[in-house]
Amino acid sequence: MTKNFHYELGFLIDGNIPENEHPKVIQTVKDLLLEKGATLISEIDFGRKKLNYPIKKSLKANFFVFEFTIEACEIKTIENTLKLEKEILRFLTTKKPHNIINTKPTEIEPIKNNRDNDNRDNKRERFQKQSPVVQKEITEEAKKVEEIKLASTKAIVDEKVIIPEEVIAESEEKATEEINKTPDDLDKKLDEILNDNKF
Repeated sequence: MTKNFHYELGFLIDGNIPENEHPKVIQTVKDLLLEKGATLISEIDFGRKKLNYPIKKSLKANFFVFEFTIEACEIKTIENTLKLEKEILRFLTTKKPHNIINTKPTEIEPIKNNRDNDNRDNKRERFQKQSPVVQKEITEEAKKVEEIKLASTKAIVDEKVIIPEEVIAESEEKATEEINKTPDDLDKKLDEILNDNKF
């Protein structure tokens, strides 16, 4: 008696074939597998897919997968029979390891970023291991750093808010001078720039 191996057969059904004929094609493939002595494990319908390039003048196809166990010698006859099926655009038979039979894909939970919490916990533990004198120095230093940060942000905000009146008056004068220039003054200035050849 020969040993049965675990296989997966994926195939594309022509997208130009009406949907009501798909069950007939699937049943044909299933009957072929059962006729050759296969034991079906699962049947998956991935639905209609757009192809990246045309296959036999078809741009869309329906994708199906069968998982089964069968003797290795029967695979070649199954593939030769599938080559003759007009409705099947492409197929691929792959041998799978035995340890994944009857396993279903599980949902992978996203990894949470607990790095910040871990860092805080580690800092807290290290702080508690210090002597009381060192703890006091660390807290005083932390307070000083916070005060410096607060003072610097306050100074930046104050600088942005307070604008001296002299600066405002000076900028207004420059703006009025630019507005009061006549077109003749602008032409003279342009001629000077062009004659200097500084570019």
